[in-house]
Amino acid sequence: MITFVRTATVHEGKLMDAMEWAADLAAYIRDTIEGANLQAARRVGGEMYQVCWIATFDSLAAFEQVMGRMEADDGYREQLSEARGMGLFVSQTLFDEIYQSIG
Repeated sequence: MITFVRTATVHEGKLMDAMEWAADLAAYIRDTIEGANLQAARRVGGEMYQVCWIATFDSLAAFEQVMGRMEADDGYREQLSEARGMGLFVSQTLFDEIYQSIG
């Protein structure tokens, strides 16, 4: 099992807008991209101005397939442009982590 986590830092004063946008993006991906089970989440401890998206996959191959579908999707790219236009996230703070289950 592969778990993917993408984290982004939110600009001060944009937390509520960023959480709404993050949830909408996750719903769009779940509804549009076959094999995607993306969920949006927010920190409740630690740095408060972060949101993340979490998904699990049966294998690295399945992860690669879903990521390829996302990157090729015009609606996904439009949503990313919208977030940039709204100034929701601090530039260069996207951070991806990929975990493999061991038990």
